[in-house]
Amino acid sequence: MFLLGIITGILLGLFQDPIVVALPADDNSVVVTHIASDYFPNAKGDLTRFNVDARYVGYSLETQSWLASIDPSSGKTDEEIAIQLIEVAYAHAFDPLDPDMAADLATLLAAVAGSTPPSTIERRSSFQVSAAHAVK
Repeated sequence: MFLLGIITGILLGLFQDPIVVALPADDNSVVVTHIASDYFPNAKGDLTRFNVDARYVGYSLETQSWLASIDPSSGKTDEEIAIQLIEVAYAHAFDPLDPDMAADLATLLAAVAGSTPPSTIERRSSFQVSAAHAVK
């Protein structure tokens, strides 16, 4: 009976140890982190949904370098800063004709100003999500 108690205790102890699995390092990836409120300290709305913390995998070295070099603090206006955050989030250059990017820009600027953004998009584009990042 005593031996059974010891074995049970050992088995229960094994199941309580946390298991940590790290993502393997990938030479063909870049990690980009931007906290929107750092760039808009006087924002009147909640900017947390515009934070970018992503690991982009499978992009060309040129694109990885471009993503890593984007510095929203270099923008001179709120719109320039917001455009750079949107570019990082989408992992490509800002296109004012892209309805999703334009709507995200309007929503971000509205959150900064503390107003309600115009509702111009009926349905959002769909995204394929992988463990590494979202791909449009």
